[in-house]
Amino acid sequence: MPCAKADASSLRPEIHAILAATTYVNAIHQKICNENSEKMKTISVFTDSANAITDMQQSLYATTKNVLENNIDMKLELKQVLRNSLVQFDRIHVRAHQDELKPYEELSIEERMNCEIDKYAGQEYETSAQTHLE
Repeated sequence: MPCAKADASSLRPEIHAILAATTYVNAIHQKICNENSEKMKTISVFTDSANAITDMQQSLYATTKNVLENNIDMKLELKQVLRNSLVQFDRIHVRAHQDELKPYEELSIEERMNCEIDKYAGQEYETSAQTHLE
């Protein structure tokens, strides 16, 4: 998701990933279940971003005070998806860079996945930064 370089932070791609995942899960749920069905059981969303978790939990609406806030577009879109979802999403914080503190084999599945996703995100960031410079 493009943004001004001065506004770039790890929060934007983190919110984008959560938005993509929740949108995908909702689309699958709509295909499988009818609209009158009860809410699906809770699905856990793991993130190493405490700020993303906070943003997901806040009651957020566009106002004249926050319209220029960094990542407000992504935050509002995510809130809209969560509000309209028939799926319940549980937000769980995973400590980042655990592979730097203990052997990979000793990490939980959530910590391993976080490490793998961080590697992928870093590669994508480098690729997109290079492409942008060319």
